[in-house]
Amino acid sequence: MVVNNQLMVSHIKEGIALFNSFTGNTHFLSKPISSVFEVLSESSCSKQELLNLYNQNNNFSETITAEQFNQFITEAVNSGIILE
Repeated sequence: MVVNNQLMVSHIKEGIALFNSFTGNTHFLSKPISSVFEVLSESSCSKQELLNLYNQNNNFSETITAEQFNQFITEAVNSGIILE
């Protein structure tokens, strides 16, 4: 999985704003979920590696459930934020 290279990124106080220059869609990622985007922008990861990141990071497990994290990954792939 990698970040779609057609995204323009703006860091905002609440997290990250993403604009897809191809589709015209805008997405907002709040903290701590925005850190997933930062990890994927540095290198590609498998879904399992992202799930391992979730399990190792207390900021995630304190604010979102594993089910919500899985749902985020699925929706990010479906919306074109993350490419498989």
